[in-house]
Amino acid sequence: MLPGGYIESEGGHQGTAVLSIPEETDNKGNKDIADSARENFHNFVTEDEIAMVLSICAIGNYFLASFPNSNKKMARAYSGYGAILTMAAMVVMVFAFIDALQECYTSLFFFKISPF
Repeated sequence: MLPGGYIESEGGHQGTAVLSIPEETDNKGNKDIADSARENFHNFVTEDEIAMVLSICAIGNYFLASFPNSNKKMARAYSGYGAILTMAAMVVMVFAFIDALQECYTSLFFFKISPF
């Protein structure tokens, strides 16, 4: 199961992931579970975006550190900032993974684990 779901119908797109906001109610008409799933989905998408921006900035720093120059201190600084941004992106991805799991299993179990 994926956050948002997947295409179950037969055809060329069967099994394709669909990232969509959950319905107003779940299959059994429970609004609280649907609200929780919707919140987890929004958190997942936001955390994914933040991790992507951090990763792109880290790649930029590594790219700048790779330029040949006589100032080794500057290259080490770029590499250090890149490493910090990479670690921050990994932490945010862990939170996104937690929210994705919560969104997937909300319909099965009504539980709330918050990293904050």
